[in-house]
Amino acid sequence: MCRAGREELCEPFFVHNRLNGTLYDGRTRLFDTAGAPVWMYSMGGLGELAVMPERAVVAIPDGLETTDSAIFGCALMTAYGAVVHVARLAPGEDVAVLGAGGVGGSIVQLARALGAERVIAVDLDDEKLALARHLGATDVVNAASGDAVSTVRELTGGRGADVAFEAIGRPETFRQATEVAADGGRCVIVGIAPAGMTAELEITRLVRRKLQVLGSFGGRPRTDLAVLMQMALDGRLRLDGAIGHRFPLARADEAYRLLAAGRLSGRAIIEM
Repeated sequence: MCRAGREELCEPFFVHNRLNGTLYDGRTRLFDTAGAPVWMYSMGGLGELAVMPERAVVAIPDGLETTDSAIFGCALMTAYGAVVHVARLAPGEDVAVLGAGGVGGSIVQLARALGAERVIAVDLDDEKLALARHLGATDVVNAASGDAVSTVRELTGGRGADVAFEAIGRPETFRQATEVAADGGRCVIVGIAPAGMTAELEITRLVRRKLQVLGSFGGRPRTDLAVLMQMALDGRLRLDGAIGHRFPLARADEAYRLLAAGRLSGRAIIEM
């Protein structure tokens, strides 16, 4: 996959890291005070130092804040992969984003920066929707206040969105993504669900309306990070606007608890 330029589908990553909690040589670099190994996801976090593959290292250019640049590595790159590599968004298209959290908000910002005509953010949380509007959403829809599918279709003149992004990972929003998409539209599924969870969709509508259901997992660091950093330098992306919360290291546990409860807007970063 790496030779094909598809490092987001790296087989060693899944075999070693996702399944065993080790780096690509089958070993961990983290140990507790007794010397026992600590299994980890990717390179580990909340540490002053980390061991990572050489190809994962990217220099942060002058003009970008080191701390704020942390969101390049996940939220923005995940959004870029979905918007550019999978959806292949074209200027002038209408977009619906189901889920206005950290990744969803980044999709909103990138879609606008790359020329989307209308970007509709859908969520249940007014605070997250307010941040989505700040990041460039032309319209926001609180799904708790009515039928989100009908509202999105009304906002697009009845035709639906050219691209519908699902950024939550829930069966109901998976189906909604297929219902808000226009005829011939793309449904890009970005949200991660618990293992084994399934979702339903209407087969006949999928076929007759020629919908595309596309999975998207991450971006391609060797090419995408440079593009994203240049967009930030050019003022086309706002890193500070995407960061809704900042925590000192001593409050890291609180930050994770708020994240698990869905009470964080945008990206939250731990400042060392």
